[in-house]
Amino acid sequence: MTNKRCSYSITQLQTNHHDASRQKKIPWIFPGLRRPNFRFYRLTFTFSRSVPMKLFHALIFSLIYFQFTGGFYNLLKNPRSYGVNENNEVVLVYPHSIEHQFLLEGIIAGTMVFIGFLGLFLLSKATQDPHNPTKTQQYMVVSAFILYFVVLVLNNWLKIKKPHQLGE
Repeated sequence: MTNKRCSYSITQLQTNHHDASRQKKIPWIFPGLRRPNFRFYRLTFTFSRSVPMKLFHALIFSLIYFQFTGGFYNLLKNPRSYGVNENNEVVLVYPHSIEHQFLLEGIIAGTMVFIGFLGLFLLSKATQDPHNPTKTQQYMVVSAFILYFVVLVLNNWLKIKKPHQLGE
């Protein structure tokens, strides 16, 4: 049996019932105890050699998310900026600078980019089934709202970070 799985087998210990009856019986020291009557005709252990695709996709998406959130920047920057000012108040946006970010700012921006990718995915999903127009319209409306929301949030985010360069 050849397939994608790797299998190991232990072959038959006793060939058949007639050969077992011709064999000598094992003497037992303790009276009343019987010999276990196990017959291993074929004991098989199998495991899959391939890595599940869901695990592979989750690893790829987590690495992309780490990159979009500025994970390398946050790891390499000294001193680390966690988004707290002198009065220990939480500040979401690093003011007046596109070159720097707080940790929470990167996480929010990366999440917004991933939500935008979800909107683009729904837009592409809407074009795959032309025979179901109601489902296609629902996908297009939801994806349009998602994309509009993401663009609006990220545009306002950039206006807060650099207002004099973006026309305000």
